Amino acid sequence: MKVSFKKLLLVGELPIWLDTIFITFTVAVLIIRYANIFAENIINPFLIGISIIANIPVAIAVFNSFKERRITADILAGIALIFSFIAQEWASAAFITLMLAFARMLHTWSDSKANNALNSLAKLKPKYARVRHGNTIVEIPINKVKLGDTVVVSLGESVPVDGKIIEGSGLLNQSSITGESIPVYKKEEDKILSGSIVVQGNFEIVAQKVGKYSTIERIISLVESAAEQKAPIVKIADKLSAYYIGGAFLVSIIVYAVSQDVSLVLSILLVVCADEIAVAIPLAFLMAVAISAKRGVIIRGAEFLEGLSRLNTLVVDKTGTLTMGKLGVAGCVIGKGIDSDDFFEAASLTSSISKHPASRAIEKYVSKFTKQKSPDSYEEKVGKGVVARFKGGHFFLGRRSFMEEMHASLSKDLLERMREAELLGFNITYIGKGKEVLGFFIVSDELKKNVKNDIDHLKLLGVKEILMLTGDNAMVAHRIGLEAGVTQVRANLLPEDKVKEVEKFLHKSPKDMLAVVGDGVNDAAALKRAPIGIVMGAVGSDVSIEAADVILMHDDFSKIPETVDLSRFVMQIAKQNFMWWIVINGVGLYLVFTHVLNPTSAAAFNFLTDFIPLLNALRVMRFKRSPIFRQL
Repeated sequence: MKVSFKKLLLVGELPIWLDTIFITFTVAVLIIRYANIFAENIINPFLIGISIIANIPVAIAVFNSFKERRITADILAGIALIFSFIAQEWASAAFITLMLAFARMLHTWSDSKANNALNSLAKLKPKYARVRHGNTIVEIPINKVKLGDTVVVSLGESVPVDGKIIEGSGLLNQSSITGESIPVYKKEEDKILSGSIVVQGNFEIVAQKVGKYSTIERIISLVESAAEQKAPIVKIADKLSAYYIGGAFLVSIIVYAVSQDVSLVLSILLVVCADEIAVAIPLAFLMAVAISAKRGVIIRGAEFLEGLSRLNTLVVDKTGTLTMGKLGVAGCVIGKGIDSDDFFEAASLTSSISKHPASRAIEKYVSKFTKQKSPDSYEEKVGKGVVARFKGGHFFLGRRSFMEEMHASLSKDLLERMREAELLGFNITYIGKGKEVLGFFIVSDELKKNVKNDIDHLKLLGVKEILMLTGDNAMVAHRIGLEAGVTQVRANLLPEDKVKEVEKFLHKSPKDMLAVVGDGVNDAAALKRAPIGIVMGAVGSDVSIEAADVILMHDDFSKIPETVDLSRFVMQIAKQNFMWWIVINGVGLYLVFTHVLNPTSAAAFNFLTDFIPLLNALRVMRFKRSPIFRQL
């Protein structure tokens, strides 16, 4: 986004092109001066002129600091410039000019890098949309699209609204919204999200969310507001920087009062007038938030990113978080003496007519072994099972109580196998013919792919307690917990029970950082109660977005250890920058008081060392997951 010259000047900034001119001119004049090409009395007017003109923004920034009653590095830089003029250290003034111009440019460039993700999201928001009115398609501004309008989107275009496909099919790139790298196939009646890009096919969409309520607008708004939030360590850096600058100013006054040495005071001011720590640390957090957004993880503020770096307790929901949230068949057991063809025929006849999730899973499973058959008639008893009739015989599918209702007998062998499966935490669905149980299917909610690895990664990152909370029965819960590798399991819980469990942990270890992961609907209360609430698969869900501090737009558990790893990397950089700041200023002041640095060389020292913490902060852009993620 372009900002006018006037607005930049009012906040003590300049356009990059103008700072480039000042830097080029200053460097050229300094080279001429130190090469002794011309006499100093010829060069000095140029140094004076550029130092006055190029530092007008500094004067404005100093005025703003006094007006807002803030102590900033601009004040020290302004004082250093004044002392340079008093001491007639024109080269020092030029070096200050160079330092400040470079700082402005680097700051602007760093901000642009940090905002790349936000800018890329903004580019996904088209300015116009094509709306169908009967047989006519009209292009209108995006803010004029209304609910219920039919929006036409073609190959290569960005979807302008959230809605439902009423015509067309094809592939959509949702990577900037959900972080998914593989395009997703969409067809009629499917939901479609604003910000998605059509990579194959054409669509007509009925608009269901427009303007500020659309997914892309919500994400942009969240990232923008997150950029304004400061992490605790950033607030510490701001406060420390203010005390440091104030202290440096007082020391300079005392040194001048004792020594009357303007050159010494100027050297001190030139070493300490940089405020790189107050820029570098927030910059690292800003870039991390932006990078996360680009990967489909929205962090509401830097304070939550810092909190994740200290995470040692994670509370997770089971269904939809660790598991797929849909039933699958883990296997089947056929009774002794029962023909497998008869077993699968009975399963096909009964499962194909029921809409129950267990029936759908069984139908999918048996399709691998037999052709689908339709019964002559059927009866479905809700919550119990299904009875189907075919060629004079009757078949049934259901739970154990339904089997008993059908007066069907269970062989000793099947009874033993059934008890083994139940002890392992599986649900059982029986298949029978007449009054005989042919066998049963072992049905379970499947663990998500790689969840065990993700849990192990979290442990390696320092998350000591991973507690699974679920409303499911204890047998099923402990089996899933064992497979996933969580440290504790709590089962048979209502939503209010989950809140109580979270409160127990918070009361037991108040200093520990705890996060809750859930779907944002059933777990909303627990998410709100936790210091950090993480919602998974929140894309397009207003309830989920409002409930969480960290929002995973795609249903991908691996984003949690990845984000925790990023948070630790950012905190490592922040701590390194604190150390760099202490070392650089300590060395600089030592060299000044031992008279190694004079005003000119002190300015050069400041100019060169300013880049160290800023370049260190920019390492966030090259973040890659820790080697531990490749060990498992």
